[in-house]
Amino acid sequence: MKIVWRKSAITSLLELDRWRDSIELPPIAMFLRSTIELYFEKQDFSIYIPG
Repeated sequence: MKIVWRKSAITSLLELDRWRDSIELPPIAMFLRSTIELYFEKQDFSIYIPG
């Protein structure tokens, strides 16, 4: 599955990194992005089980 990121999602990740930088923490946006993409790449949305 191809992941299409909304501009607002990318902006939120960048804001998170700016905030983390302000309190002297390392950036985390690229890790979150790759983790989310990896999660959805493994999902099979062709099977739907109601309920």
